[in-house]
Amino acid sequence: MDLHLMLMKWFELFLRLQFPVLTGVATYLSLTPKPGAVFEAAPDKFLHVLCWLVLTLSLRGALGPRRVGFWAALGLFAYSVLVECGQAWVPGRYFSALDILANGVGVIIGWSLILGWDRWGPVGFGAARRDVG
Repeated sequence: MDLHLMLMKWFELFLRLQFPVLTGVATYLSLTPKPGAVFEAAPDKFLHVLCWLVLTLSLRGALGPRRVGFWAALGLFAYSVLVECGQAWVPGRYFSALDILANGVGVIIGWSLILGWDRWGPVGFGAARRDVG
């Protein structure tokens, strides 16, 4: 096996594994009683948007060149709602409808970026671009 093929296999493995790892980190930080001073200093809703935007993009990497469809994005958002509901039982954390809204905004922005990349991104980099014209 030549080096290029071997590196591609490792990269594919990395893309498949990064989503569950990042999701696990996000879940742990969301369900930890006190996630740390770094997160307390940052704007809370911005972090929610950023977290779920990154997880949506990460889901695309894990799924490969297949499109992240409506149901995958909806499933990710539903998971974010479950995590937010779980905070109701964590000391020092609380359920917030505004956090759920911020999570949804992050998923929508991430999904929009993916759809835009699929439509107008460079061919050959996982984009499912259609011929225009």
